[in-house]
Amino acid sequence: DLKEILVVTYTVAATEELRARLRGRLVEARNLLRAPESEADPVLRQWLDRIDYKDAAILKLDLALLDVDSMGIHTIHGFCQRILSEQVLESGHFFDTELISDTSIVLQDLIRDIWRLNFYEVDERYGSLIVGRFGGPHELYKSIRDSDNPLCTILPENLSFKNACDLFDQPRQELQIWWDNHGMVLAELLGSAAADGYLNKKAATGYHGWLEQIETSFDRGGSPDPEVVRNFLEENLLGAINGRKVRGEDKKRAFLSGWRLPGEVAYRYLAAVDTLLLSVRLELALHLRKELATRLHNQGLVSFDELIINLRQALRSAAGNRLGRQVGSRFKVALIDEFQDTDSAQYEIFSKLFGRQTHHLYLIGDPKQAIYRFLGADIHSYLKARNEVNRRLTLDCNDRSQPGLVRAVNGLFEGWEIGDTVYRSVRSPDSQFFGRLADSD
Repeated sequence: DLKEILVVTYTVAATEELRARLRGRLVEARNLLRAPESEADPVLRQWLDRIDYKDAAILKLDLALLDVDSMGIHTIHGFCQRILSEQVLESGHFFDTELISDTSIVLQDLIRDIWRLNFYEVDERYGSLIVGRFGGPHELYKSIRDSDNPLCTILPENLSFKNACDLFDQPRQELQIWWDNHGMVLAELLGSAAADGYLNKKAATGYHGWLEQIETSFDRGGSPDPEVVRNFLEENLLGAINGRKVRGEDKKRAFLSGWRLPGEVAYRYLAAVDTLLLSVRLELALHLRKELATRLHNQGLVSFDELIINLRQALRSAAGNRLGRQVGSRFKVALIDEFQDTDSAQYEIFSKLFGRQTHHLYLIGDPKQAIYRFLGADIHSYLKARNEVNRRLTLDCNDRSQPGLVRAVNGLFEGWEIGDTVYRSVRSPDSQFFGRLADSD
């Protein structure tokens, strides 16, 4: 019964294509049974040779064609939505929840909220760095784009903004003490070097701004721009020396040997700045992840990603086994297409629902075609599944590419390991008619 077969693929367009191809294949099989002498591809011909009762087979195919439109062919989100809405009591899903494809308006509101609540009145020591790096809430969000996706992993896990501020204070104080003691001397050395032509044009015209930025930052209770502080590291000052005046790195180092530079004090400060700015990004990412679903729920909405998360949570709950049995009783066979673009949550759902002896679960994918990492796809889920299945089948015939290209790719990649998978050579169809390919060699 076609209604007991579930097919899940990546896009809505792919579901329609699969349905059309399935209908066409059923028609081909039925026509071959009615006219066995007609031309057919080898796979259908082998299938025909195993059919003992052709009239019964034709009847089954006719019935299957009537059921094609009601067959369960879904995107992963469509499948999750169907299960959650049809099994409301078992899944704990809410009634009358509207699926929303664009969460940008709610998202922008949340981004502005966290910027206003967390950073408007923050101490100048930290605020000057935050505004200097990100400018405003939208630029901050760009630095963490897609990390609000609940299917992604956020690292590091234990770094709060408050702790990062506490860690920042000591390196900042050390840099200020160093500057109070040595900043004036450094300014004189730079002035003399510029006047005598030892600095290149960029440094000679820019060092006044560097000095002023650091001095002004400390005077106002802020923190120096890390990019300005980097200018005073030895490796960067070496690049600021006029190569026509001092040739070779050894001579440049000798020129700077008498200068007192911030060195390790600057390195500790820069590391603390990086940690502080990372904590700001984490603060936003975690806030969005926690609050987006809540705010959507309060408005009677649910996002695509939340559909997957909600079904996974339902299967993990106390009612999960009952939910799994009910879904499992409906579908006996599940085919998951484009499995290389799945993620750990999706794999957990399918393995819990159909990864048992009473069902057949087919995971169809090619790790070399994994292209949706930016949407949360996780190739490691594919590799994990590959190692856990009890049988692997490999397609060894490429029906889509020109034979010369197939041979060239085989010669280039044969035996190489790509993403923990050894490349296997493939062949072109034996018949140009069935493959609809022409060898131009």
